[in-house]
Amino acid sequence: MRIPYETRPAVEIPLPDATPVVVPVDWPDRSVITKLVVVTTAGPAEDFTVAAYNHSQVAGGPPAYDDVGPYVGPVPDDCFRVTPDLKATAGRLLHFAAWPGFVFFSQEPDPGRQGQRRRRLYLKVTPVTATPKRLAVVVGGLTQFE
Repeated sequence: MRIPYETRPAVEIPLPDATPVVVPVDWPDRSVITKLVVVTTAGPAEDFTVAAYNHSQVAGGPPAYDDVGPYVGPVPDDCFRVTPDLKATAGRLLHFAAWPGFVFFSQEPDPGRQGQRRRRLYLKVTPVTATPKRLAVVVGGLTQFE
């Protein structure tokens, strides 16, 4: 059975310049994302893009490597994408997905928790200008009944 799940709003997230910022969000390790809201709360209401990932490598975490089989090497960030780039217009991304939404499965083992996955989603926000601003984020969806 699936049950609704939604994060508390995270506010005052700094976007200081044109460098992408990765926002970690506590999120169930197996779920479906149906709602993604990212809005500017301070600064100019300019365009930006948001993409969701399922591994901390995009946030500067430990890099992932494929070490099984004949082909080995680092795993590119795009292999951990959950969503395409979603474009915010005039400082607002209001994305409500039709069924089935974006399927999320954590690709990162939880350290110290044998066999469990880290319960974290990573939102990469890429501004189009270097003007400082602040954001608010809410993520919603469905998770397994646990």
